[in-house]
Amino acid sequence: MKRKLEFDSVLLITVPVTIAGQAYELREASGDASAKYRNAMLACSTLGPDGKPTKMEGLADVDFYLLSLCLFNMATGNLVPECEIRSWPNRVCEVLIEELKEISGMSEQVVEDSTKNSPDATTVGSA
Repeated sequence: MKRKLEFDSVLLITVPVTIAGQAYELREASGDASAKYRNAMLACSTLGPDGKPTKMEGLADVDFYLLSLCLFNMATGNLVPECEIRSWPNRVCEVLIEELKEISGMSEQVVEDSTKNSPDATTVGSA
């Protein structure tokens, strides 16, 4: 039996954000941003012959990268550079990253999902 998929809108979910009086807009990750994020996650992983990660290096950087693909400065209309985001307190960054993943339908198991394409891959758990 074939299912029918129907989407009423393809507009990205947006969340207004104010940081130190400056207006920003957090936008749901587009397909392109999601693919770039997944590729960055995989680039941090060294997979063994069994498809399981044997080494994870630089994994903490990918969340900042994702945020830089989805956070817009409303005064300029431009994406906020990753270097600027990294200068903000962690308490701000963590909330923004959590909200972004929530509105984008992402989880911490992106590495697990991506390694399923490996012929001998098994579940790897949270990254």
